[in-house]
Amino acid sequence: MSQKACVLGLGLMGSRAALRLTEKGQHVVAWNRTVLPPGNKIASVATLAPSPSEAVKNASAVLLFLHNADAVFETLLSSGASVSGGTKGAENGALLEATYAGDITPAKTT
Repeated sequence: MSQKACVLGLGLMGSRAALRLTEKGQHVVAWNRTVLPPGNKIASVATLAPSPSEAVKNASAVLLFLHNADAVFETLLSSGASVSGGTKGAENGALLEATYAGDITPAKTT
């Protein structure tokens, strides 16, 4: 069984990470909050998932390129996406290790 990398968030950093992974022969499933423009290169090299929960299914690694903690919360928890314990990913380039989904909480608003 080949390993699958999941990229959530296809902005400037996420799209480049997804492209680089595919260039190295990695199977990539990606999701973005907004629809990608026609002719976007990622659509031709990666599998685009309709939801975060579909994107993370059976992923060996999940890379998060999301705007902030609220975006992480909304994407992973509110969508029903489930990342198993010990799965590692990157949030804006920083390593994120979630033991379970309860470790991720939204930022407090004042």
